[in-house]
Amino acid sequence: MKNILVAPLDWGLGHATRCIPIIRKLLNRDANVIIAGSGRSFELLKKEFPNLTFVLLPGYNITYPRTGFIAGMMLGQMPKLLLRVFLEHQRLKAIVQNYDVHAVISDNRFGLWHRTVPTVYMTHQVLIRMPGMLRHLEPVISAIHRFVMRKYSECWIPDNEGELNLSGDLAHKCKPPENSHYIGPLSRFQTIKKEKKWDVIAIVSGPEPQRTIFENLVLKQAAQLQVKTLVISGVTEDNGDKNQNGNLTVVPYMTAEELNEAIAQSDIVLMRSGYSGIMDIAKLGKKAILVPTPGQTEQMYLAQRFHRKKIFLYQYQGKLDLKSALREIENYSGVNEQHFSGDLLEERIDKLLAD
Repeated sequence: MKNILVAPLDWGLGHATRCIPIIRKLLNRDANVIIAGSGRSFELLKKEFPNLTFVLLPGYNITYPRTGFIAGMMLGQMPKLLLRVFLEHQRLKAIVQNYDVHAVISDNRFGLWHRTVPTVYMTHQVLIRMPGMLRHLEPVISAIHRFVMRKYSECWIPDNEGELNLSGDLAHKCKPPENSHYIGPLSRFQTIKKEKKWDVIAIVSGPEPQRTIFENLVLKQAAQLQVKTLVISGVTEDNGDKNQNGNLTVVPYMTAEELNEAIAQSDIVLMRSGYSGIMDIAKLGKKAILVPTPGQTEQMYLAQRFHRKKIFLYQYQGKLDLKSALREIENYSGVNEQHFSGDLLEERIDKLLAD
């Protein structure tokens, strides 16, 4: 039985949720999975896999503004980020030795490459999108990121290689490093048929304080509409019961299985436009209203891309109008499941366990 360390980034929950199908496949092959991380993404995986071994690996602790220029704030935190990456790399050496780790799978954590054990870096952002004023830095920032990707034994890109892809320019505009492999979109969900229970499901997520701002907007507007709405707050540390008020029901958290069933019982999903969430909703073929986290250029790009293609409806958080969105959503098609044909991930896991 080989010990495989899986370590998702802790910026939001998406990096953790897309690791769930990878962890399941490793467990099905009798691998011993060790999960490293911190924050809400760490707590999410504890709830999904309570019997696994968990190791604390501090995150990068990047601060997001309530309003304003997020890119400038992020650039100002680069020294702190570089220090965290260095400390993360040193911490990995101890984890590998203490837990006899055979291989490492890092979801967008920059410092988890190793000299003597196979390491995998997973990302869909071969191209790092920058906001308008910093667009000229895109080639430089993306080149630095590809340098990080080359430090690993392999780089896994969770998308299809050809035109039938979900990430657009993010994984296809720039040529990825030679060690890269497209593994197809990942989803923790399965396609299931359920009788309708909800008109709208709102999945609240993102770094604070934006998660709370988004939640308050959704709760205020949903309470004024005569539609059955379920709001999942994305607060993994809250084990409280659901709160119901008329047509509005709020729960702090759902496991993957519970959320899979709830979405299957709904018509429309209101959510962030993070790539992991898009992969999940594409798997289930549902219509979606995308509300990017303010300042996150990757989410803005994806929301606008799907909006132009008439696949998912996009609304800016500051101008969220749920009532009008529910009227306009009829003009958007959603994604069909053909994006998930084949299983390229199986091949990469087989090779990882064979090395």
